[in-house]
Amino acid sequence: MLSAELDIPEQTIGASYGDALLGAIGTGLVPPDTDWTRIATTIEPDVRTRELYDALYADYLALYPATRDQMHRLARMQEAALAD
Repeated sequence: MLSAELDIPEQTIGASYGDALLGAIGTGLVPPDTDWTRIATTIEPDVRTRELYDALYADYLALYPATRDQMHRLARMQEAALAD
């Protein structure tokens, strides 16, 4: 769907890892251009499914305007039910 390579990092706990990096940069322990990210693997796009995803996305773009009002009405009904 994205048609781009995806790099998967070794470290998957992003928020705390990023916090540690920002703290280290902020206190001067490491330079601002430090990158602690190590890539574990890269996922290549599957060109065989590209046409299928493009067709499905075109259908989504056509479907959304046709159902927008109903979806908003259903959302309001859900909000009202949760407010009770």
